[in-house]
Amino acid sequence: REAVRQIKNKRGKESVYTVSYFAQVKSLVKRQSQLIIGNRFDLFSRYFSVVVQGFIYATTFLFLPLTAAGGFTRGGALFIALLFNSFLQQAEVPGTFIGRGIIQRQKSYAMYHPSAFYISQVVLDIPIIGLQCTLFSLITYFLFGLNLT
Repeated sequence: REAVRQIKNKRGKESVYTVSYFAQVKSLVKRQSQLIIGNRFDLFSRYFSVVVQGFIYATTFLFLPLTAAGGFTRGGALFIALLFNSFLQQAEVPGTFIGRGIIQRQKSYAMYHPSAFYISQVVLDIPIIGLQCTLFSLITYFLFGLNLT
């Protein structure tokens, strides 16, 4: 108890947390990455689903005419590609609301700041979602028959 009290005195009276904000984010990134690695099945099934749906969407718009008659359809193909990635992220919203109670409880115990938790999630979501969008975009772009130049 005395060691914790001394650490808190060094941090100042305005903070109830024993470690700095950066240290909280760093430890939470490590924890979130361990959770993601521990749940590989969901990650790989998400990527598999993106690849399969990419082929399905791409074959819907396969062999579009290269004339002006295919211009409207190409616009629709690009729109559906953008829409697909945005709808895919909507599936994560309920999980965020489910975890809010846990985050508030951990905040009341002064374990870590809630914004540090969300920043750590964003830091880890960027490469995961980036790879997901890249997989979908590579499949659809080439099968849509868009220009390579």
